[in-house]
Amino acid sequence: MTPIAKITPYRGTFLRLLNRVAKGSEQGVPIYAKLRDSNGDLLAVSTKLQFEISPAGTDEQVDDRTGGE
Repeated sequence: MTPIAKITPYRGTFLRLLNRVAKGSEQGVPIYAKLRDSNGDLLAVSTKLQFEISPAGTDEQVDDRTGGE
């Protein structure tokens, strides 16, 4: 996978992603984006998005892989 965004908060900064969806009973954080490739073309609707988190005090990464197609 090719990284498209990286958030590196200052030391001591706390980022909180709330479990909120616009409607329905599904859990999660809604993501609204028009993702583009390096040429400025829109990415295919079938493009997968993966989030990885590196918790403070560890080199281990936590990722959310929602499989299934």
